[in-house]
Amino acid sequence: MHTKFPVILLLIFGYCLPLQSQEIVNGSFEDNSVTGCGINLTNSLFTSKMNQVVAFGGQTELDILSDSCGYIPPPTGDFFVAANFQRNVSDAFSFTLSAPLRKDTTYFIRFAAKLSSDTFDLSSRVELGLSQLPGEFGTVAGLSEKMITQWTYYEVKVVPAENSSYLTVRINAARHAWVWLDDFSVVCPVIDLGNDSTYCVISQVPLAVKAIFETYLWSTGEKSPKIAVDQPGTYFVEAKAGACLVRDTIVLREYEHRCDCQVFLPNAFTPNLDGLNEVFSAVSECDFTDYYLEIYNRWGNRVYESSNPQFGWDGRNSLGEAMPEGAYAYRLRYRFFFDKRVEWQTGSITLYR
Repeated sequence: MHTKFPVILLLIFGYCLPLQSQEIVNGSFEDNSVTGCGINLTNSLFTSKMNQVVAFGGQTELDILSDSCGYIPPPTGDFFVAANFQRNVSDAFSFTLSAPLRKDTTYFIRFAAKLSSDTFDLSSRVELGLSQLPGEFGTVAGLSEKMITQWTYYEVKVVPAENSSYLTVRINAARHAWVWLDDFSVVCPVIDLGNDSTYCVISQVPLAVKAIFETYLWSTGEKSPKIAVDQPGTYFVEAKAGACLVRDTIVLREYEHRCDCQVFLPNAFTPNLDGLNEVFSAVSECDFTDYYLEIYNRWGNRVYESSNPQFGWDGRNSLGEAMPEGAYAYRLRYRFFFDKRVEWQTGSITLYR
């Protein structure tokens, strides 16, 4: 479960409080003058068509594309950009920031990316930089995870060494690659402790968040990225990274009745009226919701059946006749109260007198 609300609402479930106001201008590439499809555009032509985005890479083959060009739709809006890498040279471009990213402050850059089907390097990544000028890559600020061939969102942590007015982008690869890019933004990272859960017994249940934050504070008082809990209850973690304060909450419960249930059936019994092992029955510490036991002789004839777990087989058939010593087969169908699944158990039992 991860619900995020502005902190001013003071809701218990969780919140994300962004304290910075930086935006990546035209980060989704929607503000452009392209008609149709912009294919293999030179840096100057790309820059003239794309507002607030400046191309300066060595390939000069940037594309401005949309689903109307025969491609799958981008994750947002109508347009996306394709960048090329080959012969150790990448296309590159810079975004204008609405306000500079401040020195020694932690930020998270989120964007969508997808490897084109004609990419030869499946280890390709997006490399981000921070610059004072729109036509220079500047200082390397972060590297994405390896990309895949479906649109996927990535987050990269950056900490400027100096105030920076431009975010720069290029492809980091070893071989020829085409990468589709879209929807760049400055975001707060997300904490996700998972869904509220119910356990048989809560024992050393791990709770963890990514180790990307500067500080952590759990409801237990612990201050690490991960903890383990042994009691049912409501747990939350609050983490801070740069100008972001984020929080998430999870509720852990235990079943009212035990659910670590097992069924035990003996492999022999002695219905000889000595008071020991007189009946064959299924034994469990848990209550059955569904129960049906059948006993068959060696010729496959059913000699006993019962839907009541309180009564076992006493070695007699339905006419009350004592069955001879020997091996018999059983089949048990059962279900416990907490489980929708019906289970089957089969085996053999030896009758001694």
